[in-house]
Amino acid sequence: MPYHDLHVKFKPSDYGQLGFASVAIAGENVDELVVKSQNEFGRAKAKGKISILAGENAELLRKGVKRYDLLFVSSFYPDTALMRAVAEEEKAFEIPINGLLRSGGYSRANLLARMRFFIKLCTKYKADYVMTSRAGDEYEMKSVDELVAIGGMLGLSPPQAKRALSTVPERIMEGARDDA
Repeated sequence: MPYHDLHVKFKPSDYGQLGFASVAIAGENVDELVVKSQNEFGRAKAKGKISILAGENAELLRKGVKRYDLLFVSSFYPDTALMRAVAEEEKAFEIPINGLLRSGGYSRANLLARMRFFIKLCTKYKADYVMTSRAGDEYEMKSVDELVAIGGMLGLSPPQAKRALSTVPERIMEGARDDA
């Protein structure tokens, strides 16, 4: 089963040794729009790239569900209407693990609890999600096995974590290619 990391912020040289068949590099294969107001939707979606709509305002994110491949709720706010819309449109949420790696103490525990609850609701409403590293350098890159273990911390079973690294990312990549 091929595994994919859909959001890396640098060009890794040894991702094959970590168990990945491919990685998507920010700017090269990934186009991210951080939306804070309605006016920011005017930018055209990049063709042939995985498009990510990121932000904290669930209402704005709901408006972009049809146009974007992945949605990233930076606060992991559990908006059930957004989750239903993502499930309906067969899109997915991005669940990056770099926030967990960069935080510590109470803030890490708080983030972990919010992420667990968010993923639990995604599962309940049948909204897909993709685990990504959002690694900024080679030291933040994690192997597939490490990501599956982190998925376990987030309340996922090994098959659920592997699906979030293989089947769902493949579907997202195919959808991005079809848009080109």
